[in-house]
Amino acid sequence: MDTNKLILKISESLDKNVINFLINNNLMGSYLREILIDAESSKISVDPNEKREAFKSFLMKNNLNDINDLDDFRKRKDWSKEKMENIILKPLKIKSLAENKFKDKANDHFLKRKNDLDLIVYSIIRTKEKQLALELYLRIDSEEEDFHSLAKKYSEGTEKLTKGIIGPIYTNQANQVLMTKLKSSKSGELIEPFQLDKWWILMRLETFMPVEFTSTIKLQMCAELLDAYLSSEIEKCTIELKKHIVEAI
Repeated sequence: MDTNKLILKISESLDKNVINFLINNNLMGSYLREILIDAESSKISVDPNEKREAFKSFLMKNNLNDINDLDDFRKRKDWSKEKMENIILKPLKIKSLAENKFKDKANDHFLKRKNDLDLIVYSIIRTKEKQLALELYLRIDSEEEDFHSLAKKYSEGTEKLTKGIIGPIYTNQANQVLMTKLKSSKSGELIEPFQLDKWWILMRLETFMPVEFTSTIKLQMCAELLDAYLSSEIEKCTIELKKHIVEAI
C-alpha cells in the first residue's frame, strides 16, 4: 500500500491529538495493522465452502445454535450484517493475503528458519554431584537400570516430574550447549556426563524430527512474512505520522 496515501487518509480522518494519543500509548500499531490488512485484503474473495465453515466455527465458538441466534447476537453487538461478515471472514482473508503475497518467497524463508523449526525429544538427568552423574551413566550404559527410572529418582531439575523426558520442543528453545551435543549424537546414544554451570548433566537423544516443507509449513512461512511486512509498514507510517504532528504544530 502507498504509505503517503495511508498517512494522508489517517491525517484527514483523525485529529492530531488523537494521533498523538495513539502513538504515545502504543496503540497506533494495532490501528495501522487493521487499516493495512483491510486495504490489502479488500479485493480477496472467500471460497463458498470455506465461508460456510467459518460461519459454522463462529456459531460453535459463541455457543450459537443457528442463523437466528447469530442474528440476535449481531443485534446485541450492534453490528451491521456487513461488519459481522467481515469479522467472521477476516482470518480467512488474512490467510489468503499472506499466501497470495508471499507464496513465492515461502521456501526461501523456510530454508532460513529451518533450524529453528526442527523438533527434538531427549532425556536428561541433572545433579550437582559429579560422582553420582558418573555412577548413573555406568548403570544406564551397562543396562543395569533404566534412564527414566533413575531420572525420576535422582534428577534435581523439573525434568524429574517427567522421568527426564523433554519435548518435543523446537531446537532453538533448548540450551544451545545441550543442543550442540544432542545434534552430534545418534538416537538412543547415551552422552557422557559433562558440567554446565552448577550441574553435572547426563543426556540421551530420543528422537530428532527435521521439519519438512509441507503445505502447513508453507502457510506458516507466508504468515510470518506477512507479519514482517506489516511491522515494517507500521514502523514507516508511525515515523511519518510523528513528522506530520510536528509539522502541524
